[in-house]
Amino acid sequence: MKRIGIVVTTYNTARYVEETLRSVLAQTLGAWSLVVVDDGSQDDSAQIAETLLAGEPRAKVVRTENHGVSHARNRGVAELPDDVQTLAILDSDDVWEPEALQVLAAALDTSASCVAAVGWAAFIGPEGQAVEDPLDPLLTISARDGWRRPADPRTWALERTRLGPGGIRLPLPYPEPTDLASLLADNRIVSPGVALIRAEAFRDVGGFRQEASPREDWDLWIRLAPHGPIQPVDSQVLRYRVRGDNASLNMTNSNRAQAAIEEFLENWDWLRAHEPELLDSWFDHRQRQALEDAAHRGRLIRAGLRRGRFGHAAAQVGPLAGALRRWARLRRRNRG
Repeated sequence: MKRIGIVVTTYNTARYVEETLRSVLAQTLGAWSLVVVDDGSQDDSAQIAETLLAGEPRAKVVRTENHGVSHARNRGVAELPDDVQTLAILDSDDVWEPEALQVLAAALDTSASCVAAVGWAAFIGPEGQAVEDPLDPLLTISARDGWRRPADPRTWALERTRLGPGGIRLPLPYPEPTDLASLLADNRIVSPGVALIRAEAFRDVGGFRQEASPREDWDLWIRLAPHGPIQPVDSQVLRYRVRGDNASLNMTNSNRAQAAIEEFLENWDWLRAHEPELLDSWFDHRQRQALEDAAHRGRLIRAGLRRGRFGHAAAQVGPLAGALRRWARLRRRNRG
């Protein structure tokens, strides 16, 4: 049986890491090797992992200095045996369903042209409680910016879109594979923990890029696209923990990562050579997004002023100006 390589990265997640690792040990598919990389935790994360996995021949724990999640994940992959053919990357606060690997491996085995198979995740809170109420504060990504996670993660994950001519979003119905045109329209893969990836393709693209953090997952899916599409699977394989200190909630870092990914796309020789029309559609899409973002910021400013929340209104002035500058830059490019 083909062996799966599993990487779990920890950083100050002593509260959750045991539950995460027990979900690995509980997998119905047992042909795997596990590397836990502790990224310089200041709590007992590494000790908990070492104690739990003591005597487990399929697992080892590696301690490193803190370099960030991308570096830790890549280090974990490098520590895996050479014969692993597929990879699963699990965050140390998330929890796999018992049949996660079995479901994803079966899907990937029957999708020879695909680079990965991807299920979907239900949301849980810090205490493991289900997060299903659309108004639950835990679904808030950024209260200042008005961004929230979907209340129905299954529909959100499966009902995707893809870029068409002029940057228009077109429906991509399930079970059609997710291709680059879909990834550029919107990333519907909530975490690498819902995916099983072909190891050869992962290594070929160089793994995760540090400069794309905390959007390193989306960046990876984009760079994997030349190796094949991604097969969606209508199965909940993960419980994804939402909590106030998730790395993706830092909007400043997220915007910086977005800029790094956009720069990569603008200069990606493969995209220019193989998908030039998609590149043009993506620029059109980004111009439209910038204008929509500016309109959204304008609405937040007006709402803040009406309610006398002048600080909230003032906080949107900079993002509004940034959205307008981005729109103007993209407009000049598209006209050129």
